[in-house]
Amino acid sequence: MNPSINAYNLLKKYEQKINYPYSDKDPKQHKTKLTKWDETATIGYGHLINTPEEFNQYRDGITDQQADSIFKKDSYWILEDVRKYIKVDLTQNEFDAIFILAFNIGPGSPRSHKHKGLYWSSVLAIVNGESNADLYSAWTAYDISRGKESGGLLKRRMSELKVYNEGVYIKL
Repeated sequence: MNPSINAYNLLKKYEQKINYPYSDKDPKQHKTKLTKWDETATIGYGHLINTPEEFNQYRDGITDQQADSIFKKDSYWILEDVRKYIKVDLTQNEFDAIFILAFNIGPGSPRSHKHKGLYWSSVLAIVNGESNADLYSAWTAYDISRGKESGGLLKRRMSELKVYNEGVYIKL
């Protein structure tokens, strides 16, 4: 299964393309261009800049075409993992919602406990029928940013749940 165009469009609305490196630790700092790499350095549609070398590649910013290219690459790798982790048949909107969630929280990996992501989430266990826990509670638990509850992340989780449950693709 592949994400729908509606999923990609909603994801892009949430990720908001920014063509220069910025710090993802504070939404208010999105307008401030980073001049040196740190672990929160981000560019394009939420692409985390992983190394100082990669930062140097993007230091002066990127074009819209480059942002789209990076987004496609990031989406591809996340999609591959989501496909591996889902063990049940899903509707298009259910798949889309899980893909959008994984793009934000990371896909995770059975080999890594450092960044748990989707693989280690109770959301995945519930969807795969391996847990009877409440999906709403599991999904909305991902509303924490830098140790604090985030109203923006909660709205995003609610939007993803609308996609999952109702097939409604709107940014809240």
